[in-house]
Amino acid sequence: MEARLAKVWIVGLQYNDCKIKTGEQKYDFTIPSEDGSNIPAHALFTLRNGGGKGVFLQSIFQPLDPLTSWKNDKNKVIHFFHNSLGKPVKYTLHIVEEWQVSDTKKMMIGISICPKANRHEYAIGKDLLIELEYILFSKIYSLSSDFDIFQLPLWDKHSQKSVPLTE
Repeated sequence: MEARLAKVWIVGLQYNDCKIKTGEQKYDFTIPSEDGSNIPAHALFTLRNGGGKGVFLQSIFQPLDPLTSWKNDKNKVIHFFHNSLGKPVKYTLHIVEEWQVSDTKKMMIGISICPKANRHEYAIGKDLLIELEYILFSKIYSLSSDFDIFQLPLWDKHSQKSVPLTE
């Protein structure tokens, strides 16, 4: 069996100069099978122009290739952390994916990204005002496991914000 993407959870993403805040976006690409388990299936997203397709694709690549850019290096992850005035916006972005890697195993991969003030005096361009810190995480578990990526403590329902990387 080839690996298949089963679930994606994008937590706290802000884009378009931090004007668009997605909150928590949960995508479950599984369908019930005859034996009661869920199996990953094909999915199709239809979004209008400017509806966030590129941002979505850029986001799901982050656990695989951290801080990867998009559109010939024009769209960078660091842009998720600046407002329309070019000022840094402090928040944590979490992206978690669940892959079914065999008939018996699943694998969770994820990344948490947050800005850190750049202390260098030569930091004058808006992209140089901050650096991005990130951690990668993973877990392998059986297909029959009760583990669910949507249960990770990454979203504070009360404040409607992502949990900071420091917690």
